[in-house]
Amino acid sequence: MLVISDITALRKLETVRRDFVANVSHELRTPTTIIQANAETLVDGAIEDPEQAAIFLDGIYRHSQRLAHLVSDLLDLSRIESGAYQLKLGWRHPLTRHQRGAERCGARLICLPLRLAPLALARQRHREARVARQEARVPP
Repeated sequence: MLVISDITALRKLETVRRDFVANVSHELRTPTTIIQANAETLVDGAIEDPEQAAIFLDGIYRHSQRLAHLVSDLLDLSRIESGAYQLKLGWRHPLTRHQRGAERCGARLICLPLRLAPLALARQRHREARVARQEARVPP
């Protein structure tokens, strides 16, 4: 008796998993390395210069946020694979994710069809140029 099995799909799955682990390792290593380097720089004396300290602390904060998002995504993937996570599919406007950050910066987000974007950009530049001209005319 001879049994022949096609293991092409299994090999492909193993390759995908191996690539995934390599990518995740790299994605985790990058923010971890930056956090460690910035912390070491602060310990080595950069903490004494408030301007430099702020730059390094900001880097630590941003990359710790990135690390938290990566870990959260990995936990979600684990839950999805185990069946413990229910995907909630639905439409969300693409700007929703960035709205809060824009508001903190005092910016306003708008969504335009791609064909109108150059026109909107030209209008914005025209407004900025007009404001700059008006400010240049007003004596201090």
